[in-house]
Amino acid sequence: MKSSKRTLPASRDKPCAQAGTFLVPASAALPAALSWGRLEADGPLWQRVPSRDEYGHLLADFRMIFPGLRRHSSERQLRTLRLVGGVLQRYQNWVVFADLNLRMNLLWVSIRARPGLTVEIPAAILEEVPEARLLAPYWRRQR
Repeated sequence: MKSSKRTLPASRDKPCAQAGTFLVPASAALPAALSWGRLEADGPLWQRVPSRDEYGHLLADFRMIFPGLRRHSSERQLRTLRLVGGVLQRYQNWVVFADLNLRMNLLWVSIRARPGLTVEIPAAILEEVPEARLLAPYWRRQR
């Protein structure tokens, strides 16, 4: 009988090499670096998103969507990046990885596990960027 267990690519299980690094995709309209992180080239998230911190502890994730962000001016995009970056900077001891994909208007954040933090950080981002929306997790119903 076949096992229904799916495994993630090996790189997803590797510990994070640099905790506290925040990543956003490179864009010609944005500066080469921000005060809270650096710009990186896009690549598949499964290759870049860590599942464990440098101590081997599992990380928690949340995703937020920013409707229409890619259609806004580069100044507004940069303002949004700075607002989100300011929130992530306040939680720098907890945030291990952050990626804002402007093509998908999607923010992915991996954090050290702490009860309530996956709601607290998005709430703080929502205060700064009211149009942001937290994506609910997908739960499968057992039949």
